[in-house]
Amino acid sequence: MTGLLYLQNSSGYNDCYFKTESLVDFLYRTLFIDKGSYLGVSFITAAEMRDLKIKHFGVNEDSDVLSFPIDEIAPGSENSLVYGVLGDIVVCPETVMRQAVRHPFEHEIYLLVVHGFLHLLGFDHSDAPSKKEMFSLQAKLIEDFFALENLGTPSEEITITPDLRPSLGRI
Repeated sequence: MTGLLYLQNSSGYNDCYFKTESLVDFLYRTLFIDKGSYLGVSFITAAEMRDLKIKHFGVNEDSDVLSFPIDEIAPGSENSLVYGVLGDIVVCPETVMRQAVRHPFEHEIYLLVVHGFLHLLGFDHSDAPSKKEMFSLQAKLIEDFFALENLGTPSEEITITPDLRPSLGRI
């Protein structure tokens, strides 16, 4: 199990922790992150998310996930685990609930935790090549996690690129 995972929930949605620890453990193992590396995952209200978005990005709008990297860490390799302070992933279950129309709420949570985790590792979707790389890896990680946890097949809505699905302001 991941050693330094800090989970916090001020969102009022008590079921958002479902398999979050298992997912993070899977991401650490799959992307060769040392299990002693710190990661924070917080589930917050829409008002708290808007406050963060204003404070850090100068934008007053809803968002489903924000990532705040600390150390510059990239995925490791089988022979060389990486160690450090990854940073924090902040998820707004209220926004997630609006987005998860055709698939279960927890599936959208998994997607956003993976998305945020990849941002902490330096992945971005600011141009077409980096977007393709990030979202291909994101889809593969989701599919592999679903298979590992016997969750069935993820719905197409959570494995296609965001420009093909409705969005409420992804960063």
